Amino acid sequence: GDPLVREAVVVHHDPCGGGGGERVFLNVVEALHEMGFRVGVVSVDALRDDCFIRFFGRGVLDKVSWSVSLGVKLGMLGLYKRILTMIPYYVYRRRGLVINTHGDPLPYLGGAGVIQYIHFPTLALQLRNEYPSKYVSGFWRMYFEPYRFFMDKVSRYAVDRSIVLTNSNYSREAIRRVYGVDAVVVYPPVDVRRFFCDEEKEDLVVSLGRLSRDKMHELALYVARSVREARFIIMGSTKTSEKGYVDKLRSMARDLPNVEIIENPSIDQVRDVLCRAKVLLHCMRGEHFGIAIVEAMATGAVPVTWDLGGPRETVPEKYRFSSISETPMKVREALKASQQERDELRRRAWRFSEERFREKIKRVVEIVSRHHEH
Repeated sequence: GDPLVREAVVVHHDPCGGGGGERVFLNVVEALHEMGFRVGVVSVDALRDDCFIRFFGRGVLDKVSWSVSLGVKLGMLGLYKRILTMIPYYVYRRRGLVINTHGDPLPYLGGAGVIQYIHFPTLALQLRNEYPSKYVSGFWRMYFEPYRFFMDKVSRYAVDRSIVLTNSNYSREAIRRVYGVDAVVVYPPVDVRRFFCDEEKEDLVVSLGRLSRDKMHELALYVARSVREARFIIMGSTKTSEKGYVDKLRSMARDLPNVEIIENPSIDQVRDVLCRAKVLLHCMRGEHFGIAIVEAMATGAVPVTWDLGGPRETVPEKYRFSSISETPMKVREALKASQQERDELRRRAWRFSEERFREKIKRVVEIVSRHHEH
C-alpha cells in the first residue's frame, strides 16, 4: 500500500447489534475516515449495511476499505464472542492504529498504538456487591468463570499497552479500581439531531431499552399500577433468547389497560413515541451511561432514573430516585414539568452529540498517532 496513507483497524464483535456499542463503532469508523485513514474492520459476525441503516439511518460500508469476520453464529456465547475477535485479527494482521470498540480490553498488538473504548470493566462484576450483575447465580457463574480467569490475565496486559477511553466518570472509577489506570472520559455518541423535536406532549411514560432482564422493565409495570392517569409504553429490541422474559412482562401487564409493549421498534417509531412522551422512566439500576436517557432529553421528555451510575452525570437530581417506593411520586412530578425545564433538558442533550464524540475521538487519535511516529 501507499506508505503515506494512514492505516487503522477497528475491532468489534457484532457490528449488527444495534446498541450503544455499535453506534460508538459507527462513529469511530466515520471519524477515522474523515481524518483520511484507510479503515479496516475486524469482527466475528459479518459487517453488513442493512442493520446500520435500520438502526442508525445510515450505512457504514462506504467508509470501510476492507473487513474480515470469523463468520460463526454463537448466539448464547455472547461473552466469548469478544475474545474470538482475536482470531481474525491475528490471522489478517495489518499495521496501523487499532481501535477496539467492543469494550473488553484485549491485546491487539503489532499495530501503531491501541485505543480501547471500555464501556464498563466486566471484571468489576467480581466486586459483586457494588455492581448489580446476573453472573452471580449458578449457571451464569459457571458461564462466567473461564471468561473471568482468561480476562483477568489478558486484559491487564492489554490495558497497560493501550490508551483507555470510557463512557462516563462512573465507568472511569470502576476501571481505576479494577486496572489501576486512568481512562479518558469520552461520552458516547447520541443522535441528538434526529431526536430533537418540539411536538405536543401527552401524559405518556416510556421505558426504553433492550427487552432483557438486566434492563428491569418490571419497574415500569409497578409504576403503571399506581400512576393510572398516564399511559405507559415499554419498548426495545429483543433477542430470541429473551422470549421468556418478554412473555413474563406481557402476562404481568395483562390487567393493566394503560400499558403497551412494543418489540423491535424502528428508530422512527422510537422517535415518534419519545416526541409525544412527557417522561422517560429508565428502570435499569447501575446503568453505565444510558443513551436512551439523552435521546429522551433531546425530545424534551423528562428522564426519571436511579440515583446511581452514569445517570448521575446526565439527569437533574430532582428526577433521580433511590428506592422503588418513591418512583411513582418522581414520575408524577416529571409529568408536571414546565416547558422551561423541558427546554433546558433539550439544551443539555447537545453535550452528547455524535459530532462532539467524533471531534474528541479525532483528538485522541492525533495524540496516539503522533506519539507512535516519534
